[in-house]
Amino acid sequence: MRLGERIRERLISGGFVTDVNSDYRPGMPEIRLFPDKHKMAQSGVPVQRLAFNLNVAMGGVRSGRFTDGDRRYDVRLRCLEMQRASPDDLDAVYVKNDRGQLVPVSDLVTRRIDSTLPVITRYNHLRKVELTANVAPGVNQGEAIERCLALTEEVRAELGLPSSYRAVVLGNTQAMQQTLHSLWWCLALGFVVATMILGVQFNSFVHPFTVLLAVPFGVTGALATLWVTRWFKDAPDTLNMMSMIGMILLAGLVKKNSIVLVDYANQLRRTNPNTPLADAQAAMLEACPIRLRPILMTSLATIASALPLALGLGPGAETRAPLARSIIGGIVLSTLVTLVIVPVFYVLFDRFGAWVWSLTEREEDAKPRRQSERLEEPHKNGHVPTGTDGAIMTSS
Repeated sequence: MRLGERIRERLISGGFVTDVNSDYRPGMPEIRLFPDKHKMAQSGVPVQRLAFNLNVAMGGVRSGRFTDGDRRYDVRLRCLEMQRASPDDLDAVYVKNDRGQLVPVSDLVTRRIDSTLPVITRYNHLRKVELTANVAPGVNQGEAIERCLALTEEVRAELGLPSSYRAVVLGNTQAMQQTLHSLWWCLALGFVVATMILGVQFNSFVHPFTVLLAVPFGVTGALATLWVTRWFKDAPDTLNMMSMIGMILLAGLVKKNSIVLVDYANQLRRTNPNTPLADAQAAMLEACPIRLRPILMTSLATIASALPLALGLGPGAETRAPLARSIIGGIVLSTLVTLVIVPVFYVLFDRFGAWVWSLTEREEDAKPRRQSERLEEPHKNGHVPTGTDGAIMTSS
């Protein structure tokens, strides 16, 4: 309780959150009785008997059942309400000792009135104090969460409490963290699925990586755009749920430019097998000028469609604007990469594949050649090889 109250006071004075509230509600009086074991031993009253008498007088116990027709009622033994309305009514309660004498409860216990909780709340079977707050204007939610957790650790260290006292995020904060974690997994799964589909489309293990080469640059462009916008706006864009959705969209948008370029280069190489266009570099030099216009047209159309949303005009636009801004930044950088980096790596990967294939062919050709040399070596020395049965062995 002291930890929760100290954190609440520090959050109020911190300024990065507002409307700080706590579910800890002290102030309900509770009477606590502490038995004096020395007096009870002298009076001959066991502690169990004292507890039972107090339970009967104040809480009540069931002493039987009463049946009336088809209904059954519990018969409870308890003091009347007027006999248990005040703490002084405990002086009228007596307990019988082992010698059959009545001893007043006030002679056996000491009373103390303490404040207690009206409701005890728990989380995972542990006592908890729940603090709620709203994000202050000009502070993003991620920054507010980090500062709250850091402040909690500072207060815990100041009070000298062990690490078993810990802070756990709940509510919207927990949902946001789970959503961002799921979005990262969706982005990674998109890479895997795209690689499989492109491998089937191009019938190659190399060209899918050539196409997907522009995707990391698209994510880089989105992050750079979110970072640059904080210099022009009062509320900077952050890596939130909307901007993450924009990055997942980018994973599908930026691949189209590379697919258009690589697919046309492969088509030129297939349709012109015995011409200079069969070479990867010549085919890419031919494909780039032809596919430049479709790539620019599709990229500009995507940017133009996201531009009104990126301007952040109208109520609630600050929530949706990061999505459009991340898309615009990723499309711009990925388009430049598609026109420069993808053709270069297309040629490099093709040359690397041809080099690996030449090594494989050279090794396969060397095996029959070495076998032929071993068979011809005895003829050079004037000897004719024979088998185990005396037959003459020949080689062709």
